[in-house]
Amino acid sequence: MTENKYANRSSATRGAKRSGLTEGQYEVEQVFDDGGKSYWRWVAKTTIATPATRTPPVASTPGTDSPGTTHSVDDGCTHFYAPFRCDSFGQPKGSNVKASKSTVENPVKVVWAIAEEMKKANPATTRKQLVEAALAKGVAYYTARTQVQRYLKARASVGD
Repeated sequence: MTENKYANRSSATRGAKRSGLTEGQYEVEQVFDDGGKSYWRWVAKTTIATPATRTPPVASTPGTDSPGTTHSVDDGCTHFYAPFRCDSFGQPKGSNVKASKSTVENPVKVVWAIAEEMKKANPATTRKQLVEAALAKGVAYYTARTQVQRYLKARASVGD
């Protein structure tokens, strides 16, 4: 295990807490290196369980956790810091990645054409439906979202 070096005592304390230790399970000490510079580090007072003595990970269904659920490495979490606050509803990071590049030429024109066509067919078409239709044609998510908003704003200013 590599030793983390901290410039401040409070940072070393925070590092110990991020590693899953609680008050009393670690101590923070100042260390001086050969050049006379100092840094802070934390040292565990108790022996941390080895992987062989840990309990098996708790199986959880992705998407069943609520935001703010606290996890740890023992729960089968693969995040770097544990315990941590899970804001991803149990999904691994990057699982809801949006397309960042459109696969069609002139995606702005495509979004406006789709929006115009759908609004003519059904004036009650929602923003969500317009964005989903643009995504289905190969427009990047954020381009579709932005252009639908601009289309709706321009249409509202004309008085439709």
